[in-house]
Amino acid sequence: MCSYSNGLTKTIAELIGGVDVKVNTNGFANDLVTFKGKDDVLTLMIHLGYLAYNSETNTVHIPNEEVRREFQKSIREVSHQETLKRLEESDKLFLDTIEGNEAAVAAQIEKVHREETTPCHYNKEDSLRSVINWLTIPTVIITCSGRSFRP
Repeated sequence: MCSYSNGLTKTIAELIGGVDVKVNTNGFANDLVTFKGKDDVLTLMIHLGYLAYNSETNTVHIPNEEVRREFQKSIREVSHQETLKRLEESDKLFLDTIEGNEAAVAAQIEKVHREETTPCHYNKEDSLRSVINWLTIPTVIITCSGRSFRP
């Protein structure tokens, strides 16, 4: 996974979680060398067939379970601290939900909603849906730095 592109790791995690992600396909250099940002990487993945593109909403998503599993494999060896932190938070959220710890669940959702949503989109339903998807990403066992996350 390329961590040099701003926000690419987070975007891949959102895609794995089933979130449709906005992408700007304009300006893609149409080569395998020139990448100016995550939109160029996502556009290349569209061209290669790893992502499906919705031209009406300018969004991408993972087209099927086989491709989703390949993306999941790509984050198993993640060393990006923010991603590891979110995976740990997701694990804790799952356990708090099972244990009926309503206050902890509400606090975690609010924390991620505040951190991951811009103020102008804070009260939109899609923003909250994205936060819930982001917090529940590890729907399979994912091993990161020797730690297993079990939803």
